[in-house]
Amino acid sequence: MFSIVCFWGMAFGAMILLIIGIQRGSKALIKAGVASLLLLGVFIGLGFLAVRSVFPPPTTNLRQYTKLIGEAGSSPLLAHFPRKIPADARNVHMYYNPGPLQAATILQLRYTTTPKQIAILTARFTPKAVQIMTGGDDDLFTMKPSFFTEDNVKDSHDTGLGSFPSDFQILVLYRDQAQTADPTYSGVAISKKRNEIVYWMEY
Repeated sequence: MFSIVCFWGMAFGAMILLIIGIQRGSKALIKAGVASLLLLGVFIGLGFLAVRSVFPPPTTNLRQYTKLIGEAGSSPLLAHFPRKIPADARNVHMYYNPGPLQAATILQLRYTTTPKQIAILTARFTPKAVQIMTGGDDDLFTMKPSFFTEDNVKDSHDTGLGSFPSDFQILVLYRDQAQTADPTYSGVAISKKRNEIVYWMEY
């Protein structure tokens, strides 16, 4: 609160200097007022950059996908994710939230492919699943991942948070058994109706 009062006090003082300088035709006061306002602008900019570095915003930029996967290394949470977006993938969506402070870190990659490829992916992942769930409304007894790559997502600030539709089969491929509250888990969600797969991770 004190810092806000100081900031607005300095801004008001700089404006007063500028106004008085203009009224009196004093170049010195005008320069002092302009310099004070520029200095405040620099502080605002630095503060904004500092906040963004501590609280980086979510992104839906597909060009960052390969970099994100590469930085994850051999994390078991991302072991099932493709290293690169498949060349035949269509209608591709990505959502990544680095999870500032205590918020969850989330990554999802969703795309449409052929019925044949969906059958191959289903056969590959189903035997590895430690839990299988059906999409739809969440209930009090089943913890399901949220759907962050919905079609209505317009930008990185619109998460489109909701439940996976009922035509998705959700396969949990990895779960950290040490987590008892918010889950640390990852897997895929597959819709044969849509010929879509969503690779997801939350921790």
